[in-house]
This record gives sequence, C-alpha cells and structure tokens, in this order.
Amino acid sequence: MPPQAMLSAPSARRRRVDALTRRIVAVGGATVIAAIALMFLHLLWVVLPILAPVRIAPAVDGAPSLPAAQTRLLRIDDTGETAFRINATGRAAFFDLRSGKVLLSLQLPETVLRAKPAFPQADAYALLHGDGRLRFIETRVGVAFDGDARRLTPDLQFPYGGESIAIGQVEDFDLFFGREILVASLTEERIVLRRFPRPAPGLGLGRPHLTTLAAPPAAQRLIVGPRGDWLYLLGRDGAATLFDLRRSGQPRRRSSVRLSPAPMAAAEPLPGRHSLLVGQADGTLTQWSLMPSGADAMLQRFREFPLESAPVRIVPEHRRKGFAVFDADGNLHLGHATSGRILERRQVDLPAGAETALSPRGDLLAVLAPSGKLQRYAITNAHPEISWSTLWSKVWYEGYPAPARSWQSYAADAEFEPKFSLAPLLFGTLKAAFYAMLFAAPVAVMSAIYTARFMAPSLRRLVKPGIEVMAALPTVVLGLLAGLWLAPLIEEHLASALSALALLPVGMLAFAGLWGLLPSRMRGRWEGFQGLLALAPVALLIWTGMQLGPWTEQALFQGDLKAWMRSVLGLDYDQRNAMVVGLAMGLAVVPVIFAIAEDAIHGVPAQLINGSLALGATRWQTVVRVVLPAASPGIFSAATIGFGRALGETMIVLMATGNTPIMNFNIFQGMRTLAANIAVEMPESAVNSSHYRILFLSALILFGLSFAFNGLAEVVRQRLRIRYGEL
Repeated sequence: MPPQAMLSAPSARRRRVDALTRRIVAVGGATVIAAIALMFLHLLWVVLPILAPVRIAPAVDGAPSLPAAQTRLLRIDDTGETAFRINATGRAAFFDLRSGKVLLSLQLPETVLRAKPAFPQADAYALLHGDGRLRFIETRVGVAFDGDARRLTPDLQFPYGGESIAIGQVEDFDLFFGREILVASLTEERIVLRRFPRPAPGLGLGRPHLTTLAAPPAAQRLIVGPRGDWLYLLGRDGAATLFDLRRSGQPRRRSSVRLSPAPMAAAEPLPGRHSLLVGQADGTLTQWSLMPSGADAMLQRFREFPLESAPVRIVPEHRRKGFAVFDADGNLHLGHATSGRILERRQVDLPAGAETALSPRGDLLAVLAPSGKLQRYAITNAHPEISWSTLWSKVWYEGYPAPARSWQSYAADAEFEPKFSLAPLLFGTLKAAFYAMLFAAPVAVMSAIYTARFMAPSLRRLVKPGIEVMAALPTVVLGLLAGLWLAPLIEEHLASALSALALLPVGMLAFAGLWGLLPSRMRGRWEGFQGLLALAPVALLIWTGMQLGPWTEQALFQGDLKAWMRSVLGLDYDQRNAMVVGLAMGLAVVPVIFAIAEDAIHGVPAQLINGSLALGATRWQTVVRVVLPAASPGIFSAATIGFGRALGETMIVLMATGNTPIMNFNIFQGMRTLAANIAVEMPESAVNSSHYRILFLSALILFGLSFAFNGLAEVVRQRLRIRYGEL
C-alpha cells in the first residue's frame, strides 16, 4: 500500500467514533421527525370529530311503555336518563327513560290545558289549569350515592308559596322570568300583560301591574321575545306583529310582517328568542330574526331550509341554535340555524297527538304517543355549528345588519350565538407577520451586509454576538414594554413618532452622501467604524423628528392627527395597534434574520470577492453583483425563518395589540392572531367542545402554514443555489 494511502486511512478508533456519531445523528433526526409527526397526528385526531357525520338512530336499550294519557309537557333532564311528564289529568311524574319506571309521581289539583317553559329560566314551567288559573312549578333531578350505587333523586317544587294567577280562558299565553316576572296572555280581543316584581325566595308574587293591548284580528299565538323587551304576535293568516315592551308605560306596536303567504304550519322560537322558525304549507322552513332598524327593530327573513313536505312540529334545542323538524311525510330533519344547513334526515313515526322533547345536550329525542308508547332516538350531532361556511365565509348572525366574518366564542348569557370564523384570525396572523417583517427584514439584512463586508473585524467580533444574544430576550418582556410603555408613548406623540420614522431614512441617506464628500484621508481613518459614527446622526434625527412632530401636526393636520385621519382618511386609531406590534415583534425577529443572513454573506468564498475587486469593481458593486447573488439562498432562508417566527409569535401580540378580530390593513388598528387566540381561550374552553376543537384546528392551520412557507422557501432556496452555485 502506498505511504500516502496509509497516512490518509482513518484509525479504527476514529472509524468507530464516526459510525457512532452517524447513528446518534440519525436517531436524533428520526426522533425529531417522529415528534413532529406525532404532534401533527394528535392535532388531526382532535380535529377529525368535527368532520364526523350526523346520525339519527333508534335507541338500542328498549322502548318502554307509560300509562296512556294525553301529554301536555315532556322534558328530558340534563343527565339524559330521566324525563318529566305532565298529562292532561294533572298527573306529574318523573320516569326512567330506559325502563319507564316511575321515580316520583304527584297528582295536581286540576286538569292541565296547556304547559309552557318559563323563558329563559331552566327547569321552570307554567301550567294553565282547567279553572283558568296559572300555576308555576320547578323540577330538580339530583344525584345521590348509597355506597358505590348511584341513584337519581327527582323533586317537584311549587315556588312563590304555591301561589297561582287567574288569567281566565285564553287562546295562548307565554311568560318571562328575568328582572321581573312577565305573564302575557291572549284572548280573541285583547292582550293582557301582567308584571310582577321578582319576589324573594319563599314569598308570594304580590299584586301585578296590568297592561292591556288590543289584539289584531286572527291572532292565535304570542311569544315573549329576548330579555322580555319584545312580544311577537302570530296570526292565523301568516302575519306577525311586533310589540315593543321596553318602556314601563304603554307598549308600542312597532311593525307587522307576513311570515307566510298562507297559514303557518308550525312556528317556534330559537334559544334566546331573537329568531323564529316558521314552517309553511309548501314545505319551506324559514328563519325570521329581530333586526335593529334605527332606534326600533323589525322582523326580517334570514334563511330558508327546504323540506320534503310541510312541517308539522318544530322542536328547538335548549342551548344551541339547532332544531328538529317533523314534516307531514313522516321525515325527521335535524338542522342548525347558524350554519344554515339541514344536517340529517330520517323516516320517523310521529303519532297523532304525540309530545316530543330534545335532551338539553341535543343527543336524544323522545316521542311519547297518547297510547303511552315511548320512542327514543339517539342523535350524534356534537358540532352542528361548524361548517366550511361558518369557518371561512360570511355568516349572517342574529342582530347583525349584514353577513360578516366574526370570531366571538363565548358571552355572558345563554342567548349568545357562537361565532367561529377563522378568517379574521388568519388575516390577523398574516397582518402581524407582514408589519413585523416590514420593519425587521430591511434592518436585519442591511445590518448583515454591513457587518459582514464593511465593518472592521475587531468591531464585528463584538457586534455580531451582541445582536445574536438579543434573540434570547424573553418575548414576554418585549410584549410588556410594548404594551405598557411604547403603545401609550406613541399614542401621546403620534405625529412626532411618524415624523421621526419618516426623517430617519432620508437623513441617513443625506449623511451617507456627505460622508462620501469628505477627504479620503479622513474617511480612511474611520474605515470599518462608520457604524459607530452613524449613531450620532441617528440620535439627532430621532430627536429632530420628535421636536418637529407638534409643529407638523399643527400645520398640516389641524392640531389633531388622529382626528384628521378619522375624518379625512377614515382610519381609526387604537392605542395597541399593528405599528406597535410591528416594532416590538420586529425587534424580536431581527436577531434571527441577522444571524443567518450575516453568516451567509460572510461565507461567500473570498476568491469571488477578490476576483471582482481585481477586475476593477468597487466594494459596493462587488456586494450587489457578486456577494448578494451568491448568498441569496441563505438570505432567503433567513427571511423565511424570520417570517415563520413572526407567524407563531404569541406573547408580543397578546400584550401589544387589542386582540380584536378585525379584518383590515390599517396599521393603526390591532388584530387577533391564531397563536394569541389559542393562548387566551384554550384555558377557558370545555374539553371536546366545538370551541376546543376549533382551537386545535387553529393550531393545525399554524402547523400547516409553517410547513407551507418552509417548503416554499426550500424550493426557492434550491433553485437559487443551482442558479448561483457555479459563481
């Protein structure tokens, strides 16, 4: 073997170390890839139930029979295990839904003509007896344990000391339990409103305040509207009249509208009672909503749901904007108002005179025939409010003047309609990243060019590590400073801040031009240290801009820049806005872009630079035409990594913007990003709820965005490397 080959052959120990190192690196890389894949699969596993189909199936655990009677009220409790029934003879009973076993039974003193729930209070009802009196009841189902045995303990109570109200023989009645108790009753000629102050527990109702209204002809149904402030009056001819009850004096008739060209086949309010579902004889189901109209309101047609035939029974859900509809052909339709869809259909037998009930969770439907036969249907419908349109398209929500993309996942009352549009969150994410890169990319790349090719080596050894150490600065600190110090400072001195930002690049160009006019001997003394000299004009330009701000605001903007922008440009100003986020997040992104770009520029082979200089090119021409093309793959990678960092930034956006999910490019207004939204709302979301799964979908979208941008960056980087790799 030649001596050169013997000298170049690695030792056995070196070969073992190299082999072990390769295995460790391979295992580490595979572990990283596996961890990323597992994260992706977990996100996908949580999100997939959103796509699960809706199903209606008969319950498999038997069909119990109850005593035959005409049922006036049927309600399923929260557990979905027991139900409460009141029949026409006044017998009230709790029974087990699976076996039909009676758990508690009580005979009321009078027959029951009609029974209704007390809106919006849960488990409270009003019963109209045969003697024309209205009695209130409340139901409770508790859970008790005998050792390990669990049993349900139903209870029936008569609030307000069991006091009843005489309303006489009426066409219809309805009631509202809020800051006061409102009982509305309808006869052929008039509407009577009885208002009771809400009594303390254990006390009676006291004397009511009576108000009488003339009833329109052919009126047959009345419904108390949201918060007890409105009254819907439905007629036999398909017309509806709206009354305003907000004033303590005489209620006012606001508007009339025809809900159906023919008599209504069925009509029921949705939860919150901002909307009515109206079924027509031609098989059309329409949603009418209470819409603001100046200082007043009116009923406006919202949506239409096609059915096979005329609806005969509408059963709204208790807590969501969903509903079940039985039509004349024996079909059961499950729908949801917000998503505007009929989710599932199934042939279901609805006996004449049967009473129906949906469980509070919307997962069980009970149909009780007068013969006592109880049919139960299990419903798989966990996320009816989620669809492609509700996530990305404009949706017309209750109370909104027009369709909109909106994110509002929860509110303080049960009347709320969740708004799960991800469009403003994705837009806010891109907006925040755009303004951050608008500030960070030029500063970082220009700094990298100067540091790598023009700065003195001794100064570079100090500056480069100093900027890279900035990447370790906690973003929560930057967010805190941006939200509590920078945002109020810019708001108070907006004209000065904008003047300084506009004056800075112009002034630095002027400084560079003056520097070039100095004698070469003087410039040579400071060769490589121009950055230190530039600190003085930078500070001077910022100070000058701050001083010119008040004068500029007074001379050009009538003394108030924010008011001028609002009146002339139509731009609102929020204290915590995209400009503040861009500056703070840009400061966090600059070290990342600078470090990678500087290494790429500094790593350009010296022979390329020396060859260019030897051919007579200046240092700047060499940088522009040789260095930057050769380093372009690394610079592009730096910008992409910085953009990915900005996309996923959480704390700065969370603390330095108003977190308002709006969609505009106004730099003086805030936004809400996907990452910040996850951080804010994940602790408050119920596990496996629609809200919870949509937050995981947001994380999956961020995951996909990162992969998409990184993949695009890799493709572009490889093409740049091929193009400039032969320089």
